[in-house]
Amino acid sequence: MGAANFIQKPPKMWFPTTVEEAWAIKQKYNKEASYIAGGTFLQLQREKGMVLPPHLISLKKIPELHLLDFCQTEEKSVVIGANVPLSNLLNSSLLLPYQSSIIKTLLQIAAPAIRNLATIGGNLAHGFGDLFPSLLTIDAQLTWFNGMDKQTKPLVDFIQSKQVAPAAFENILIMEILLPEYSVYEDENYYFEKLGRRESFVPAIVSVAAMLELDSNQVVDSVRLALSGSNHHPKRLFQTEQVLLGNEVTPELLQKVYQSILQEYRPIDDPFVDSTYKTRVVANLFCSEIVRRITMEKEGERDASSL
Repeated sequence: MGAANFIQKPPKMWFPTTVEEAWAIKQKYNKEASYIAGGTFLQLQREKGMVLPPHLISLKKIPELHLLDFCQTEEKSVVIGANVPLSNLLNSSLLLPYQSSIIKTLLQIAAPAIRNLATIGGNLAHGFGDLFPSLLTIDAQLTWFNGMDKQTKPLVDFIQSKQVAPAAFENILIMEILLPEYSVYEDENYYFEKLGRRESFVPAIVSVAAMLELDSNQVVDSVRLALSGSNHHPKRLFQTEQVLLGNEVTPELLQKVYQSILQEYRPIDDPFVDSTYKTRVVANLFCSEIVRRITMEKEGERDASSL
């Protein structure tokens, strides 16, 4: 819906106290309403000349969206409410094991003052947030409310379902993100890198993240590769993951990985960077990280043998 359809006057603010109430307001006004938490994304849109919708639904008074805790279930996880500010995550001991993934990503999202306002739910809600790649490599799950019940699914499934049937997800309310528990020793398996134009609060040209586990023979035991950017949806590189999985990392395999990424990742041009450049940068970043990990593993083995 274009900006011209929105009236040029201050929007009406709504302050629901439950997700059910918030969803009902959104359902009533549909495209003339928007959920708002920190408000940083809407402010960015306003600075670009877009008009705010007539109705803004503040999520600040919904207690369960502010939860940040450790969930003691069969599958232990860190539960992050959608309204938790990014700065709170940086200061939380619960996120200490996630230095190479979530924490590194958060530190590259805008400036500290904006991170005090911006929320994790807001970063994900518009579909192009920088947190997507790291969350995908962690295999995070997402909980949302659809008007009838709360659903929890792997983030990768949520993204794919939303792309297939976007209308079914128009008015949903993101509630929480669940991070699978892992130890600080596993953190070295994770990687995040960002190609951007900032310190401004806009999505990167491209952000890449990886999870790579190697055995003692440099055979890939487990791998997840993900990316996102300013004009393309978050994506897992499933085809390239299969090229790597179960194989020893050799120069020949790296060449296959490089070519697979060129085939699987098809971005579009933007005003700053053409698609060919983006594709090759992504392929180089992933291959360089694999080489770095192999080098690190070999140096670790040499150090251990010298003891």
